[in-house]
Amino acid sequence: MDSKTLHLLATSPKALMEYKASGRLPVVNPPSSPLITLLQSLHPRERLRIASVTISLPLGYTGSRIFQNAQQALNWLAPAGSPRNTPSQSWQDKRFRRQLTIGQLPRPWAGLVKASQVDQGKR
Repeated sequence: MDSKTLHLLATSPKALMEYKASGRLPVVNPPSSPLITLLQSLHPRERLRIASVTISLPLGYTGSRIFQNAQQALNWLAPAGSPRNTPSQSWQDKRFRRQLTIGQLPRPWAGLVKASQVDQGKR
């Protein structure tokens, strides 16, 4: 039993009652969302290449946060280890369940040049 589980048992009467009744330790669910699923499906090298990631309402989160790359965004969404509370969970739209694709990530150059010019390497 780690310190986080002990803290959960000490601060949550419901968790303590379930532990005393069943003998099973409470399970802490890791954060999950369509964006976390998408980013975790990518290879770490690909996450580093996706630059200027803006997490906002179209991706299932309120407000707007800009990260240098997709790896930093994933670190904010689901930090390493098993934290009980992550900051991103308070900004998550819990009703958002639409599956995301890599094409739905906002491009940093979207308003500056046309997509056809970017695809052809023109400016």
